[in-house]
Amino acid sequence: RYFLAPLTAYDDLQKAEAALQKNDAKYLFYYPYDPDVDDLSDLLSYAHNVLENQNKREWYESSDLLWDICEPDREYSCVHVQMDHVMSNIIVEISPDLIDPSIGEVPSLLNVKTSIMAMNMVKESLNDMTYTLSDATGTIQMWEFGKAVSGNYMFRAVVPSHQTFSKGMRLLELPNTAGAHPKIYKCSADVSLLPGKNYYFTLGVSSSDNNGQVIAPTVTDEDTWVFDLIHPDTNEPLGLLCKEYVYFQK
Repeated sequence: RYFLAPLTAYDDLQKAEAALQKNDAKYLFYYPYDPDVDDLSDLLSYAHNVLENQNKREWYESSDLLWDICEPDREYSCVHVQMDHVMSNIIVEISPDLIDPSIGEVPSLLNVKTSIMAMNMVKESLNDMTYTLSDATGTIQMWEFGKAVSGNYMFRAVVPSHQTFSKGMRLLELPNTAGAHPKIYKCSADVSLLPGKNYYFTLGVSSSDNNGQVIAPTVTDEDTWVFDLIHPDTNEPLGLLCKEYVYFQK
């Protein structure tokens, strides 16, 4: 379900009918739906937590937060909704020599802030949206969503934006099936997370002890998260779909 509400509140229906003209309203959409939100004032200081266990697609999705503010198109009398990701997306590529998801092994992000205490969602630009994060940090189990062309396993997790992974911080933990201590990898550079961005990390595998390094990430634009949906017969656009939520099953 999506929350939908005009951005201008009125005291009563009579005032609304007098003041609200066709195509003049602006609307706020967000997902996942929050039943505790009663009106727009609740979205001026909105709280959102990501799950510390995102090791299933539905847990990963429920941790994400999609958002858009839009207004009706005057020419076509419709509302064009293009939702942005408010969270940051962490993607880790790992060699099969280091991990085996078939026996339940998944990496974990360490020392990550998981809670947004207050976020002003009534902004017309994602870059203008303000955050207040909790100082508390947690450990996030990542979701294995497939393999890269190289054959490496790909894992992902969503985390609150506007936090920094500092150079030298313990960032990633891999399980060890031999009963030894888990392998810990550190961040090799300062990384400041922005909303709607993908951050790709690749493990440096030359070190076998707990002092390995995680290579600084490649950052991609938020538009790469979205596919256009086209009707197969008419070629008319049907909408947008986030590609993380597309998966293939034989």
